[in-house]
Amino acid sequence: MISYHRNESRAAATTLIMWESTKEQRDIRKVPPMFSLGTTAKTLSTAALVAAMTILPAQAAQAYNCSDEHVARVVNATNNYRTSNGLTTLRCDNALTAESQEWAETMRDTGKFEHDPDTNAAENISRYPYHASPETVTQGWIDSPGHRANILDDEATIIGVGWAQNEDNDIYAVQRFW
Repeated sequence: MISYHRNESRAAATTLIMWESTKEQRDIRKVPPMFSLGTTAKTLSTAALVAAMTILPAQAAQAYNCSDEHVARVVNATNNYRTSNGLTTLRCDNALTAESQEWAETMRDTGKFEHDPDTNAAENISRYPYHASPETVTQGWIDSPGHRANILDDEATIIGVGWAQNEDNDIYAVQRFW
């Protein structure tokens, strides 16, 4: 198992989010439509959707959220450890899980094992060179002082989990806290 952790400043992240929200509000402009949503546009949209569903592999088309089995098992194992240490449970967040899943898939697809440079969430990542259970991956993080610190962060209230597996059954897991 190879694992790393990172805990960034929540204040910096909040400032960044507020700045981006303000910037987005300023950049919104009314643009006249280039065409009406008539039969042609609807037909093209339907054709594009069918083509995307046909071309994309099943694994890429699967949307991960908090109800995914792997995600739920990592969240459960993490919350069991937190409560055994006198902390509250974390709420699984679908948006944070989607971001975590995207990064797990990026690591799987590129073969690069590194933290996401674009996140300000506390992040644990792990790669196992064999089929491993969500509980095994979580225990690996618990056994590492830096990862354990992220798991036991008393300011964290939500969790997101990404889980990607390649054709050799190598596991790329991401755990994010906010």
